[in-house]
Amino acid sequence: MTREMMEDLLEGFTKMTEDLQDIQANGNHMNDLILKTENKVKDVTINLNGLQQNLWKLDQKFNLVEGLMKTKVKRQIVKKAS
Repeated sequence: MTREMMEDLLEGFTKMTEDLQDIQANGNHMNDLILKTENKVKDVTINLNGLQQNLWKLDQKFNLVEGLMKTKVKRQIVKKAS
């Protein structure tokens, strides 16, 4: 193997090493992006669960108010009837 061939081979290995380092850096960047996305999804899930609980509480309050209004109307009807 000539010196020129060895230098070409070394240059090829160096280029491959640089390419592998770039691939690794890109992979690490992708992992960071995936983690950030997963965290955002978790935040959205927490917010949706909170909204669902708020809607349930509002529904319960609405049902209570509706029941009170029905009772009030019944009382008024009974009052008018007597």
